[in-house]
Formats: sequence, structure tokens, C-alpha cells
Amino acid sequence: MSRIRISVVSFAAVAAFSGPAFADLSSVVFSVTAANQQGSGTYQATIDQGSWSGETYTWTGGGVDITDSSGEVIATLVSARMMYQADPQVGIIFDVLAGGTDTQFTISSGLLSFPGFGGATGVASAGLTVTDAGQDDGAVATGNGGSGNSAYQANYNGLAPAGTIFAQFIPSVVVANPGGTNTGLGSTGGFLPIPGTVSSMSAQYSFLLSANDSASGTSNFVIIPEPASLGLVLAGALAFLRRR
Repeated sequence: MSRIRISVVSFAAVAAFSGPAFADLSSVVFSVTAANQQGSGTYQATIDQGSWSGETYTWTGGGVDITDSSGEVIATLVSARMMYQADPQVGIIFDVLAGGTDTQFTISSGLLSFPGFGGATGVASAGLTVTDAGQDDGAVATGNGGSGNSAYQANYNGLAPAGTIFAQFIPSVVVANPGGTNTGLGSTGGFLPIPGTVSSMSAQYSFLLSANDSASGTSNFVIIPEPASLGLVLAGALAFLRRR
């Protein structure tokens, strides 16, 4: 994933509040649910399975079969990586393999919370690559999340699909030729304003993948305040730390 590294501010005074003390992360940091004609199952990664290094939290996993309650394999999480930055930022990387029938995937970040501020702007980008990994008959991924049947959505003030949608991409079908691969991309094209007060962020992929085929995704979502809001950020950070 091409990481976008943007600090809330570069002042040393605020740097003292960056890192885990400046942001809270939900106990579940990554979740993937798969469902098809065979059944459904969910795999979740918890915060203790990753770690903070300064202001960055990372979790890496994969090689996991997603099974239903009877142990039937529905799909496979080949690999995944979550990255959260306290300044704040959410990034998702994943690679999944569908089961023997068309498989619905919902791949979610955790909720990154921070002292609320106004005058925010945000930027997001996402990609979804599908590969014919099965019967040399092509591969198809159809987005079905958000309000526009998008494969990806970036939300604020709630854990997606709850909260408010900031951006949603890849709203149509991504098709790969037999034996081939194809990628759908989306981006805000720059920073866009976020109205009101923002205090949390999250992201989610949701798509239907053709049987026995694979899909991989990379996304990034960053929020920053305007300079006039820096004093409020500092005050919010102090209050945030007192609550902790």
C-alpha cells in the first residue's frame, strides 16, 4: 500500500499528544465476514494481536479459513494488514479467496476515535483487484456497500456501515478476463471538507465475488483539521487524556 503520511500538525506541542494516548482503537481491529450458499462465517482480529509503535498501530494476519458454525469452509483470508495512525488515519490491505459458489465479503476496519474537532478535511483512495483463480472462466466482483452499491466506503463518526459516509468508490462491477486480472480504483482526488465535528473514522469493503476466484484490496483514509482548529484539538486531547 502506498502510505499517505500527513500529521495533524507539526508543532512540537501537539506531538506530545500523538500516539496511542491521543487516539482510542476499538477492541476489534479487523473483521471479515463471508457468506455463500454453503453458509456464513466471520473472522476477527483483536487489538492485542497487533501493536502500537509510537503513533502507529499495525496488525498483520492471514492464512485463515473462514468457516460456518459446523466447520464448513466458506472462504479463505489469504492475507491482511491493518494500519492506524493516531493523527488520524486508517489503511486496509487484504487478499481473499471465494468458496465454491459466489461469495459475499464484508471486510471492515475497527473504529479509530480521537478528540473531536471541526473544520476537518479528508482524503481517501481505494482499489479492488479481481483475479480468475478458479476455472479459467473469468472473475467478477460486484460492489454492494454504502448508499451507491460501492465496493468501498470511508466513514466518519461511526463504525462503517454506521456513521456518515465521507467517500465511496468502485460502484460498479470489476471484471477480469479468463485467466486474467483487473483492478477498479477510486479516489477523492484531494482533500475535501467534512462538515460539523468529527471524532472517529472507519472503512469497509463490501462485494460479491465469483466462485473460486480471488480479490485483493488496498485503501487509505486520512483526516486533518484546519489550522484554526488546532487549539480545539489540543484542548480536546487534554480532556481525552484526563478521561483515560
